[in-house]
Amino acid sequence: MKQLFSILQSFVLEIINNEIYVNILSIVVVSYTTYQVAKFNASKPQKLKIKQLQLQNVYLPLFRIFSSSPKHPSRKQALAILKKITNVLDSHYELAFPQLHRLTLRLRNEIMSGKDPSKTLEIIRHQISTDYELLKKSLGYPSESLLSVFVRMTFSQKIRSFQILFNVLLLMAPGILVYIFFWNDHNKPALILTAVLLFFIFFTISPLLGYVIRHFDD
Repeated sequence: MKQLFSILQSFVLEIINNEIYVNILSIVVVSYTTYQVAKFNASKPQKLKIKQLQLQNVYLPLFRIFSSSPKHPSRKQALAILKKITNVLDSHYELAFPQLHRLTLRLRNEIMSGKDPSKTLEIIRHQISTDYELLKKSLGYPSESLLSVFVRMTFSQKIRSFQILFNVLLLMAPGILVYIFFWNDHNKPALILTAVLLFFIFFTISPLLGYVIRHFDD
């Protein structure tokens, strides 16, 4: 077993030390970087348009609903708030974040079953307020500082922010690695192994964060 591992290790190092393979890897990384940057630039206007629609049609109306609602509503008031939220979400279902749909369904079930909906209402109020500020900031509207908004975020909202950060790192990583390859000719095996490890970490963490976001409401 040890001999087999030694043979495999020698084979991998031989490939890595081969200048042809290093050049091929560099070309692949450059191509990937170019593709990702082009994809990001092409999708950015569409993403900004969607954020504008989210703010205008969903989160601003919902923010106004909760701004004019009592902090501790009665069951009748909670039912009225639910109807208003439902009207907004039914009209613009695809523009709301999935957590808001799940929380609204939870609120409906609590009200219909006679349970206390105050906790769920407070979570919805908090999420709407935070997403409202984040959308304003991303679109360039006057808003609270990013630090104060981040402190107020719920757990799922903070995870969503970290996922965006990791996606940006994934976008930048190939370019950084190409720079390192071209300006550091020594110890290329270690550089390539480090690059592979970094890509593995980034590609593993980003889907994991997405999974957490999909399964947490607060």
